Amino acid sequence: MPQLNTTVWPAMITPMLLTLFLITQLKMLNTNYHLPPSPKPMKMKSYNKPWEPKMNENLFASFIAPTIL
Repeated sequence: MPQLNTTVWPAMITPMLLTLFLITQLKMLNTNYHLPPSPKPMKMKSYNKPWEPKMNENLFASFIAPTIL
């Protein structure tokens, strides 16, 4: 039984792969992809301080000694 000659296989497979890659790139170049709609901007309250106390300042003053105030 004769031996299968595989010496020319890389010379045939490499240009075929390159051709398939280029065809794919050209098809992708002509494709218009649908972009999803951008989400609606959230209404965020802008704060002057990064951390605002939850409690009123008068409540904090009751914990501080009157001599410090």
